[in-house]
Amino acid sequence: MLLSTFVILGARQLNRLAAVQRAADALRESEARTKAAEARQRTLAHELNHRVKNIMPLVQALARQSFRGTDVPKAALSVFEGCLAAQSDAHELLVRRQGAGICPSAYSFRPRPTLPSG
Repeated sequence: MLLSTFVILGARQLNRLAAVQRAADALRESEARTKAAEARQRTLAHELNHRVKNIMPLVQALARQSFRGTDVPKAALSVFEGCLAAQSDAHELLVRRQGAGICPSAYSFRPRPTLPSG
């Protein structure tokens, strides 16, 4: 009887140990998936940042072409370019901080002063 009690207790401990091992394996697998997802997210964020940086000068050039030869005051172009610059600054801030802990007023799109283009 004493021997059968030890065998039963041993089997329970082995079952518990196996359950702990399965949980540890699942945790390691989950951690590996999380790391892979974080790496993909960093790659995508880097690519998006690169594309936004390439698009901003294009938008600015299109705006200058659109304003050229019109009776729209140069101040309007300056304000528009200031808005683009503010959006670029906001994007840069979001990328640097990865969107964490930034209050909306930190990236409001107030035009910043621009230098006249020659």
